[in-house]
Amino acid sequence: MARRKWGGSHTEETNLTKGLPSNLIGQKIVEAAIDELYQKDFLHKSKKTKEWHVSLNPQKKKEIYRFLGIPPK
Repeated sequence: MARRKWGGSHTEETNLTKGLPSNLIGQKIVEAAIDELYQKDFLHKSKKTKEWHVSLNPQKKKEIYRFLGIPPK
């Protein structure tokens, strides 16, 4: 995760599932996982260009790394 991609950089919410295997896209388990990321406040959601956009919460950086099981940077 690039340091400059925390907080200020965002992507359309629909892009969250890109890169997943096709058999997982649209599955309830994926939706539940995304909901969990919002509940943990790991993702910020805002309306940009008439679409919902998301970004990583820089204030939760240590918790996000811990959640992923990788050492914090």
